[in-house]
Formats: sequence, structure tokens, C-alpha cells
Amino acid sequence: MNSHIDNFSSLIHLALSLITDILIIFINYTSLNLTPLFFFPLIDIKVWERVLRWLGFNYLIPPNLFTLWENWDGVSAGKKMCNGFPMIWHAVVWSIWCARNDQIFNNKTGEVDELVEEIKVLSWRWHLDRSNSPACMFYEWHWNPNDCLLR
Repeated sequence: MNSHIDNFSSLIHLALSLITDILIIFINYTSLNLTPLFFFPLIDIKVWERVLRWLGFNYLIPPNLFTLWENWDGVSAGKKMCNGFPMIWHAVVWSIWCARNDQIFNNKTGEVDELVEEIKVLSWRWHLDRSNSPACMFYEWHWNPNDCLLR
């Protein structure tokens, strides 16, 4: 019974800290006349920036996740790339979701670099499972996932 109370109090504490972060972001961005980033906590922005840099994109993070999805939908040139980028997008979203759950329920705090590496491994595994092309070694995926997606 105590563990349920502890989990619930941890959840309440995290929710309050997220609301505080959102208010701080709102105050900071509205004072600069920029769009507030309601859907992206600051750590998520860093993860998305590093993943986009890994993919070779120079891209500003949009104000919410839905706009980011719409922009990723039209970024690929061929059919293989068209299937690959949404898979990587889903790997990012899934990894961030799991990291947040670890933070809420297991009191674990992760580093941005560790999370980005987990995204690379997860997206590589998903690519191997879905792809009918020759296997792409992890070092190739880590170095240039675009080449692996074109195979």
C-alpha cells in the first residue's frame, strides 16, 4: 500500500514540476514574443535537436509534436526514406515516453546523450526487422542512417 502512495506522490510531484516548467517557458518565451513550447519540455528539445543533427537536418523545433510530425512526413525523397523517417520519429517518441516513465515511476533520471544512443539502437533494430535489404551494421547506422535507409 505504501508503494502506491509513494508512486502517486511522485506522480503529483512530477506533474507539478512539469506545470512549473511550462509556466517558466511560457513567461520566458512570451517576454521574447516567441511561441511558447507547451508540448516540449527542455530535455525533449535537446533530444530532438541531437537526433535531427544525427540525421543531417538543420531544422528548428516547431511549437508542438503534431507540427513536427507533419514536417517529417514530407522530408523524404524516396519510398524507403519515406518509411524510414517515420520509423525514427516513432523511436524518438517511444524512447522519450519510456524515459519519462522511468523518471516518474522508478525515480531514474537519464542523460540526453544516453537517450539519443538508445534511440539510435532502437531505430536500428526496428530498421533491421522491417527491412528486406542487406543488413546494415550498427556502426553504419550510427554514422549515416540515410545510407542504410536507401539500401
